[in-house]
Amino acid sequence: MHTNEAIVAQFDARQLAFLAQASQSLAASLDVEQTVATMARLPVPFLANACAIDLIEGELVRRAAVHATPEAEHLARLLRLTSGSVPATPAWGITQGAATLTLPLHAHGTAIAAVTLVASPERPYASQELALAQSLAERCAAALHNARLYHQAQELAVARGQLFDIIAHDLKNPLTVVLGTVQLLTRRTQRLAELDETLVQRLGQIGTSAEEMRAILDDLLDLSRLSAGQTLELTRSPADLAAVVRRVVAEHQPPRGRHPITLDAPMRELSGVFDTLRIERALTSLLAGAAHASVEGQEIVVRIRRDEQENGSWARIAVGDGNAQGDRNHANNVGLLVARQIIEQHGGRLDAWRAEQEAMHVVELPLV
Repeated sequence: MHTNEAIVAQFDARQLAFLAQASQSLAASLDVEQTVATMARLPVPFLANACAIDLIEGELVRRAAVHATPEAEHLARLLRLTSGSVPATPAWGITQGAATLTLPLHAHGTAIAAVTLVASPERPYASQELALAQSLAERCAAALHNARLYHQAQELAVARGQLFDIIAHDLKNPLTVVLGTVQLLTRRTQRLAELDETLVQRLGQIGTSAEEMRAILDDLLDLSRLSAGQTLELTRSPADLAAVVRRVVAEHQPPRGRHPITLDAPMRELSGVFDTLRIERALTSLLAGAAHASVEGQEIVVRIRRDEQENGSWARIAVGDGNAQGDRNHANNVGLLVARQIIEQHGGRLDAWRAEQEAMHVVELPLV
């Protein structure tokens, strides 16, 4: 439905200000219940003595009603008893001597709700008031439709998160068995009189792959929470960031011929308050990204520096390689997204840096 432009041009300053305020109020929230309450409140008393909102939810259901006087409250109750289907066009009515106007709300040509206004006996509706009511109804329809879409998106995100939880739980159990079996076989192999280095190497590769799969599952779970508008849970405590980085580098030194990691860390300690498990996961994702972007055997470099800035002391950790042309699109993008969130929730930042011979991801974290 499109408001008659000639009539809209006749709106006075007060009516235009009313529509502007209505648009601002309707845009303030994407919650369906709050949007419906706002829709009912807006016309009273400027345009009506009472306003009722009925939503189509399989059938027409009264969701809100606002009145300016006790008499209008009585009329609103009568409207609740007599509300039927949504009219195709604006419909006039009379309830105990008071004029009523019911306006359909449409979204993409489909009726989604109805607004019923009860006119003041001293001010019956004329063509200008009808145009104003129609203009308000169009704004209400758009706001209600957007709120419902947002609600559906939130429900989908929650359902997706629950699905990820189930999948991760079901996959982590067999992965735990795989990792336990690899560790057991590795210990038994190392006790053999003749050590089979190839077998030990293969077992190490199985264990590494299983650990990577478990990390990806953790990243997917975190990403589902972020998609649902949640933040990651951090458990912070005083820690030495330099020691955390050294530990991650030592744990991820690969077998020969893959991607040796060189650590450049001249300082002995970088004290701060961190969730060390989360920081380890973020660094692991950056190492995995550098490895995916590098050719076989390419050295990966991890540099740690202390940077004194105007707003305090910062740790600067650079992770990358000497292949400035490397394609980081093949890295674990999910891991990178989660790593960025982890760093930012610590009050830090994650940036990409590229020079002629190097491509790095640079992490900056505040120190104490």
